[in-house]
Amino acid sequence: MPFAGVFTSYGTMVHASAGSTPGITLILVFIGLPLVAMVGSLFVALNFSTGVERGIVESTAPAAVDLQMQASVKSMGSPRQIGPKPLSRRRLSRLARRRRSRRVGSVQR
Repeated sequence: MPFAGVFTSYGTMVHASAGSTPGITLILVFIGLPLVAMVGSLFVALNFSTGVERGIVESTAPAAVDLQMQASVKSMGSPRQIGPKPLSRRRLSRLARRRRSRRVGSVQR
């Protein structure tokens, strides 16, 4: 910074910075570079949207992912559940009846 700091007057800042940066540099930094960035991002956005419309972006990427997922699922082996088998409703009701009959039998004794 060519001036003393935040608490100096505007006149001091202008006087200290006068001639420190040529005019063309200021124009390039504050107008040229933002323009180049905007044009570049517009170019990328248009090319991406064109690729989506043509089906290039949509059809190639998911197809490769789908093929990899199918291969990984097949390599896992059987689709069995890991851990204890879940109980069916029939089995749960049988267990509940046994527990009730045990409670009733122990209270009557």
